[in-house]
Amino acid sequence: MHDNSFEDRCEQAAQPIDLNEEAARFMQLTNLLTYYLDGGAALGEPWYRTKTTLVERTSRMGGIYPDAGLRKPSAYIPEDRVVELMKLWTGLRRKSATKRFRVPLARLSSATARASDDEALVDLAIAAEALFGSPMPGEATLRISLNAALYLQPDFELCSRSAIRRLFRDLYRMRSAIVHGDHDGLVNRARERQNSRRTLTRVMRKAIHQALTESISDPKALDWEAKLDEALDRLL
Repeated sequence: MHDNSFEDRCEQAAQPIDLNEEAARFMQLTNLLTYYLDGGAALGEPWYRTKTTLVERTSRMGGIYPDAGLRKPSAYIPEDRVVELMKLWTGLRRKSATKRFRVPLARLSSATARASDDEALVDLAIAAEALFGSPMPGEATLRISLNAALYLQPDFELCSRSAIRRLFRDLYRMRSAIVHGDHDGLVNRARERQNSRRTLTRVMRKAIHQALTESISDPKALDWEAKLDEALDRLL
């Protein structure tokens, strides 16, 4: 088996311990194309299942049910997406793409594995800032939410660009409350944070996937300043 073969990458990515940097990136990339089992464990994260005559429970390794005995696969990739995976992997190995997508991919993978909704939201905020942020001066929340709204298409859940903008604006409101320990800003909002985590995980997976795909063929595809200028010019 050759070092750079697809089978070798899969074998490396399946190992949860002592991954080198390249294998870790491959694992994170597969997260974009992964369908989750048992509540959404990240690729390579062991989940365990216990079953008695009364109850069946699924938990993370080291969680509240440490006596679970059966390891289950945490994720799989359909055969029809393997070709796409390898195309994205080839593009990601370019130096510019590695630098641009290192943080978004890593933080998306971290977010999907978090037990805490609050910690996942912080990860997602960092991923959004790394993807949609700009080196130009300006208020970060405004820039990120606007860039996301201009870039992403509305869908079944977020039916307008203003809804996308509000989603990312509210993400940074929640992130600020979490990081700064604003209890009053968080109390009685657990369900809101849970729903936001679910929606943002889906949207960020879509955004990173789209951005990586487009940047492979066009290195300037993620020039947010140019996209904003184009959007303004269309208003005239």
